[in-house]
Amino acid sequence: MADAKDFLFEIGTEEMPSAPLNNAVKQLGTMIAKGLDEAGLAHGEVRVISSPRRLAALVADVATATDEVHEVKRGPAANIAFDTMDMELLIKLLHGEKLPSFFGSTTQRCCNLVVSC
Repeated sequence: MADAKDFLFEIGTEEMPSAPLNNAVKQLGTMIAKGLDEAGLAHGEVRVISSPRRLAALVADVATATDEVHEVKRGPAANIAFDTMDMELLIKLLHGEKLPSFFGSTTQRCCNLVVSC
């Protein structure tokens, strides 16, 4: 974790009765930690603070960026993944020819791939 900062998440409300406030306090810390974990952000201790008009979570040492993730995805065979037009464009790409800007196939769109020449 290269750079980390403290994070304050605060909710202002009308005055809350103690029972719902206690339930919210029990849930907020877990929900914040789970959300940060799912987002891939490293973090330290999650502390929940409350008053009748405020509900807050103070999270120590939240990473300012996620760790880099390198993935290799294998798709279907080229004859299945590309239609005839895409196959022609792929052959041009392999031969070093410049492709038109509209180049795209279903596989490319599904995987958010960017083709640049």
